[in-house]
Amino acid sequence: MPKTYRIDFENFTPDTLLFAIHADFADNPGLEERVSFLQATVPPEGGMAGVEFEESYSVMVIDYFNLKGIGIYKAFQSIPAAIGTAWSLIFKDNVSQFKRNSIGKASSDTITILNRSKTKATLGIGIGGRPAAYKKNVYVDAKAAFKISHGYYLQVHRVDGMVKYDVQTDPVKLEFAGGLNIAKVAAKLVNSSKIVISVEYDYFENARDDSKL
Repeated sequence: MPKTYRIDFENFTPDTLLFAIHADFADNPGLEERVSFLQATVPPEGGMAGVEFEESYSVMVIDYFNLKGIGIYKAFQSIPAAIGTAWSLIFKDNVSQFKRNSIGKASSDTITILNRSKTKATLGIGIGGRPAAYKKNVYVDAKAAFKISHGYYLQVHRVDGMVKYDVQTDPVKLEFAGGLNIAKVAAKLVNSSKIVISVEYDYFENARDDSKL
């Protein structure tokens, strides 16, 4: 069974904050574009939110479009994929699409995608059904390889655009060690000038996703 993780957020600052969860992909600096696959916008002064995700992977064909000046990447095909498998993108029925089954094995910690369609393609990996990383403009007969590290990190952004306080901008590594599956994230204002992030860990048998209530 895939692992399920729960992340709870508390915002004790005067600002509305966006908490964004990213996956880490090992040993490929600069080769992938990584995107936040989960986000939570949390109101100020004691606001709370929670998200939950299953550590299951999928191969994706990603489409790009522009929405009101913001670049959006969206999967237009997503197929569940096990780590250590290789996949092929083909051209069938007048559209680029994956073969429904893997075409063989990859390294034990990697998912690979071979572009056998007729055009360049943006190929990606999803976590819990949401895009997490992609490689743009993979040429025909070229391969995209994604090395899975099972690591995650958190990035925090101010929402209102007004500069009130400094925000801890470095990504915060989420360390789910020893079977722990709950991260309790708190944002606090320190010395009336800087927003800092702290994380505590716990374990629950059945983590509840309040966003689905």
